Amino acid sequence: IVVDEAFQLQTFTMRPYPSKNLNKEQRIFNYRLSRARRVVENAFGILTSRWRIYQKPINTSLETVDAIIKATICLHNLLMNESFYCVASYADRTSINGEILEGDWRRTNFNCFNDANNTSFASNNYTRRANEIRNIFTDYFMNEGQVPWQDEVI
Repeated sequence: IVVDEAFQLQTFTMRPYPSKNLNKEQRIFNYRLSRARRVVENAFGILTSRWRIYQKPINTSLETVDAIIKATICLHNLLMNESFYCVASYADRTSINGEILEGDWRRTNFNCFNDANNTSFASNNYTRRANEIRNIFTDYFMNEGQVPWQDEVI
């Protein structure tokens, strides 16, 4: 699970390295992780802004919730090719200068997220194993998982 600094590093979560005194490898890891997080945020943000059922708790059986999720994702994927459903400015994008331009979906008011955004889960404690896993990803991004543009953006 990709998380931000508000969450504790766990073996099942990946969060960025703390922002102070990072070496090149750690900066690249943070950049690559932030790209992954933006993809998830865009997908869920667009889905939530278009399918209002996600903007409040869904009080029904797990079976019905499962069917709702599958149906809306199928419709979402089908409609993504239609220009009216998701215009270019709706998702986050990168400018020519490398600046991240926030997508229009971010201006949608999501009341269901207010409580989560005001809650701090910050902790400097993390397990040795979780840190080892993060370091394995960092090493991967510098070797066989390297992409040609990663050095230019950090």
